[in-house]
Amino acid sequence: MRSGNQLNPLLRTLGRLCLNGGTYSTSQEVLLTASIQAEDCIRRDVHRTPYLQSEIKQNTNSGFGIRESKFRATNVSHLVNSASCLDFVRGSSALLSTSTKGSALRPPDAEELQRIPFRRKGGDKFARSRTNYVIAALVKSLESSQSNAEVVEILEQKAEEVLRPNGLAWLSLLDALQKGPKPHIAMEVFNWKKSKLRWEVNPKEYAKMISFAGRINQPQLAADLFDEMEKRGIKKTAVSYNALIHSYGRNNEPQKALQLFEYMKVTVDCQPTLVTYNTLISMYSRMGATEEMKKIFLDCTEAEFVPDRHTYNALIWGYMRAGQLNEMEVTFNELQAKKFNADVITYNALIIGYARANAVDKMEVVLSSMQAVGIPINTMVGEILIEVYSRMKNFDKMEGALKIIADTPGIQFGSRVHSMVIESYADAGKLDEAEAAIKRMFQSKRVLASSKALHALIMAYSRAGTYDRLAKTMEVVKDAGWMLQPATYNILISEYGKVGYLDKMEQAFREMMNASVKPSFETFQYMINAYEAADNETQVDRILDLMRKAGCEPKSNAVWTDDKVFSEKVRW
Repeated sequence: MRSGNQLNPLLRTLGRLCLNGGTYSTSQEVLLTASIQAEDCIRRDVHRTPYLQSEIKQNTNSGFGIRESKFRATNVSHLVNSASCLDFVRGSSALLSTSTKGSALRPPDAEELQRIPFRRKGGDKFARSRTNYVIAALVKSLESSQSNAEVVEILEQKAEEVLRPNGLAWLSLLDALQKGPKPHIAMEVFNWKKSKLRWEVNPKEYAKMISFAGRINQPQLAADLFDEMEKRGIKKTAVSYNALIHSYGRNNEPQKALQLFEYMKVTVDCQPTLVTYNTLISMYSRMGATEEMKKIFLDCTEAEFVPDRHTYNALIWGYMRAGQLNEMEVTFNELQAKKFNADVITYNALIIGYARANAVDKMEVVLSSMQAVGIPINTMVGEILIEVYSRMKNFDKMEGALKIIADTPGIQFGSRVHSMVIESYADAGKLDEAEAAIKRMFQSKRVLASSKALHALIMAYSRAGTYDRLAKTMEVVKDAGWMLQPATYNILISEYGKVGYLDKMEQAFREMMNASVKPSFETFQYMINAYEAADNETQVDRILDLMRKAGCEPKSNAVWTDDKVFSEKVRW
């Protein structure tokens, strides 16, 4: 009942009267007793027993927004008297039986409950229906398994519950598993269901698993599932064909995708849909094959399909990947002319395209437009901005972009962002800012994305001659748990050796050996060069001995003679 504020007082009064066992012969008695203020408020022949009222109240407190029309009475002992009261108020007894010999109405089944909407804050992926609590618990149990055999064991234990008619929303279960940390479990669950229910697998479930096989780079598995539908007598639909085309497209098999597309054209009941064309356009978009992409788009319009935002987004991304910025802009203008609202996917493509072309002004215009329509900056855009500004050594804008990222809920600095900032400051010789960036990175529990930024910082300290600061920074890096790579040790040994810091060079070499990092020929050569510059032949001989023991034989100086010209022989 949707006019709850008006009907609830009336129904509560009627419910109390009926519970007391009163029988009324006229509507006047009911009206006087219940003090009904607005008889014309009754618009529906739906009633609610006190039992259901308490149930709805309890469910509402737990987060459910119940539509009363979805419920049916489960306790008929008070139903007949309530029906009598309402019938007399309405002046009719035709709609609801007043017989005391009523049969109990069945409770709502799982399929009905699945359609009961409710809202929950936080965007819970299971927040659609009451049955999703069952799905959430099952997903958690399955994802905690350590083997496929354990997955089957869990399903066998719940077989009676999940295999009954309308007992489980399988599409929701498969979807949740595919998006989880162990997506392969979805295929195991699907195979288990097929082994139990055999023919009771619908085309939508097959389509979902065919698409999933494509996403995990198994196009042959997708094709096998597609063929299996025919063997099991399951009717193929356009959705099934679209799923297989999608799988081929994701795995760079455009010829197979096109063959399937051409076959769809000659079928009677599986004609291509707009999704089919969008899938093919996206396939060529990922390949950067703009000519083929335009051809499919032309076929789409000739087939009298109206392109949607997904179509234009795929075109924009295709032109961006191919570096065809003029066509990208034309397509974007066409999207706006069609009154489609650009989304985050659209803006991401434009920003990436302009960033690659160093068209910073246009990139910033798009960013402003994106923020003006209320689309917040995301991780991808944030990284692009940092990359562009760090490459340009525009530190003011780089710091501004960092602040925007920090102030935007839901995104954080990634290791790549930190590394780009550190490397940019190091290349510019801004050691204070670089050290602050390192501190910020470790405070956010991040590590360097690669050794490149650290190498740039070591070289910056070396150019500035601030080796004490270099040593302190290296201690900070090691204390944070960063494992130094062989190339990092080599750079330290080389830079210390060049300036005659032989003790620090030896210390770096000892740390390298203690960390079980195998020294290379270059490692020993840097040390030999340092000791030769210091005229310390004793240490040179020691390093040569270590070099031989490590299996790195020193290279002798070759003496070239005329034999090279006449007989291809070299004298060593």
